[in-house]
Amino acid sequence: MALAVVFGTILVVDLRALGIASTHRPFTRMSRNCLRLTWSAFAVSAVTGSLMFITNARVYAHNTPFRVKMVLLALAGLNVAVFHLTRRAAPWRVGTRPPRPGGRVGSAPASRSSYGLASFSRDA
Repeated sequence: MALAVVFGTILVVDLRALGIASTHRPFTRMSRNCLRLTWSAFAVSAVTGSLMFITNARVYAHNTPFRVKMVLLALAGLNVAVFHLTRRAAPWRVGTRPPRPGGRVGSAPASRSSYGLASFSRDA
């Protein structure tokens, strides 16, 4: 359930960053509301995932899909860090499309890496 909340809220923020959905709401307010929920759900997922990993660490360490999942998780985290440290959300007002360098380029990889993680969750 927590993982579904993480991916769902990331999708909402990405669609707004791409200028596809929720253009009637300011990006900063919508992002702030969604990302609080995202980080809370991510914390629950991290704790439960760590507990599951601890139970069978030797098997998971040699599992290729698990390794790919960890690489995708690191890339997704790096993308989030770059996006949040370099974006300028001030011009993203109601009804406007995001500025090209930050919005569209930064959010598309976030969606791909997030859903890549979801697809590897079944195997790892």
